[in-house]
Amino acid sequence: MVETFLLEPDLFDTYLAFDPSLWWNNQTLVKEAEDKLRNRRNIRKTLYFASSDEKGLAEITQRFADILSRSAPSGLHWHYERMLEEKHSTIFHPAALKAFRAMLKPNTG
Repeated sequence: MVETFLLEPDLFDTYLAFDPSLWWNNQTLVKEAEDKLRNRRNIRKTLYFASSDEKGLAEITQRFADILSRSAPSGLHWHYERMLEEKHSTIFHPAALKAFRAMLKPNTG
């Protein structure tokens, strides 16, 4: 879903990604993320992503979070959850529950 968010951000309003494949294609998404974000200054989206302790995933995902910290458009509401107690095979259920609670909670205001 990070790829969809970066390449086709108008498809959805909310993006959830658990152990995103940011390693794929020699980490091209991470390498190009800053430029892609810079070109989307008026974006109004939500992005929640989480990483497990799977070898290499947490480091690459943290680099993506660092890019967002520096370059996220003001209309992007995003959150990165490090779930280092999880593995790739176990992250979905706990991460999905946290994401749904954090990002899709009802507006009570």
